[in-house]
Amino acid sequence: MPKSNGGSHIATRDEFLASFKGALKHEELYLEESGKTVLVWELTGPEQLAYKQALTNRQQRIPIGGKRGKQAREMVIESQFAEASLKLVAMALKDANGRIQYDPDDLLQIPASVFLQIEAVAKRLSRLDDEDLDEGKGDSGPSPDASRSSSSPSLPAGDPSASSSKG
Repeated sequence: MPKSNGGSHIATRDEFLASFKGALKHEELYLEESGKTVLVWELTGPEQLAYKQALTNRQQRIPIGGKRGKQAREMVIESQFAEASLKLVAMALKDANGRIQYDPDDLLQIPASVFLQIEAVAKRLSRLDDEDLDEGKGDSGPSPDASRSSSSPSLPAGDPSASSSKG
């Protein structure tokens, strides 16, 4: 029997989850550099938390040099910021059914211009803005003009370029 709260129906687990089916926004993004179209999706709550968690631990200490009897030196780098961006883009690139298609390491070979276009759309769709970044890190740029919004999958699975046209 459904519980009620002052005359209003409290959703069951199934009702609650069903109300969000197909609710994630996504856009087709035409990448002029490759002549291909990809689907960039809004992050889910857990995906957004994973991205924000990756942003929190920015510094990494790497031992360098050091000879016998001498104290090893350390180099401090901000590798976590780059890792967080890779995770964001990898989690946002999904097929028409919303399944993640890439591991962060897969994206190391794509040009920076393409990476930044995808990252900008993913941030906009997921409502991530500059306050999620440290001071001085700024947004990755304006949203590409060659993208189209959609609220439901419209492409056949496995071939996101099937219904795209240049420009």
